[in-house]
Amino acid sequence: MRVLTVCTHNRTRSVLMNDRLGRRLIEAGCQPAMASAGFASAGQPPTDMTVRLLAGCGHTLVDHRSRLVDDTLVELADVIVCAERDHVITIAGRYPGSFARTFTMPELARLGELVGPASGDLPGWLGRIGAHRRTGMDYLDADAKAIGEIVDPTGSAPSLWADVFVQIDKYAIRIARAMAT
Repeated sequence: MRVLTVCTHNRTRSVLMNDRLGRRLIEAGCQPAMASAGFASAGQPPTDMTVRLLAGCGHTLVDHRSRLVDDTLVELADVIVCAERDHVITIAGRYPGSFARTFTMPELARLGELVGPASGDLPGWLGRIGAHRRTGMDYLDADAKAIGEIVDPTGSAPSLWADVFVQIDKYAIRIARAMAT
């Protein structure tokens, strides 16, 4: 299973989502190929708080540098997990056919639990999720809160960072449970 996590800069949320979801999928018995990307500049290190939060879990990010979402990353991904609704819209607009496998993290957790376990059939599971999801035009008109997003903690108090980290990890656990069983 190939998973791409996406946020704006690929320095905070997508990095945290990539680590937590990858770890949770491994714990659930999957062998994911994880990648992360963003829409802003490439070659930047993760934010200091991202490094600190993951260091608290025993993980280091010495080699991570931000990279841009591109054709290859999107084409290779079985599932694309985004921080915001606008990220989903941007990917779906740039890469026709990608909407059915591109979700915000909260959206994927909620819909994955709704349809039940993937049972080893990831394409079928995504198809079942799609039957319960807003269509493309409805998605464009939907309120971001109704879909679910991960707030960007950059520049915020440490308490918000901690909340975002816990939130991402809880969504990762829910997604891994649904995808791995």
